[in-house]
Amino acid sequence: MVANGDRLSCLGVNEGATFSVHDDPFRDEVFVLLPVDYDLVLGTRWLATLGSIMWDFSTLTMSFWLHDHKAYWQGLGSPPRLPQLAAVGANLMPALLQEFDALFTEPHGLPLPRACNHCIHLLPSMPLVTVRPYC
Repeated sequence: MVANGDRLSCLGVNEGATFSVHDDPFRDEVFVLLPVDYDLVLGTRWLATLGSIMWDFSTLTMSFWLHDHKAYWQGLGSPPRLPQLAAVGANLMPALLQEFDALFTEPHGLPLPRACNHCIHLLPSMPLVTVRPYC
């Protein structure tokens, strides 16, 4: 079973296979799957052998200690790493505010129509419900 819950057929196991991820070499068993859109699926059993892992799913990155160095892996299509943004230096905040200006603008008017608009149906001539919240 893979992370999204799908079950894939396994054609066999390659014991002692060698592979590399971001130029870091590994040797372990590899399950041969039917053609999928990925070169390698990292299983939780294998990931547990790496020890403590720092995950950042917003940037699709993971880092951990591997032998004598800190490994840093970044997923495909990930946003740029923070050290690249740090090159802006002291002007980091104004640069970020300018880049994401649309997120910080004050809203005007009602939100755009959605696929499903919700409403509360009230009976005619019924007073509005105004009670103190309770737990």
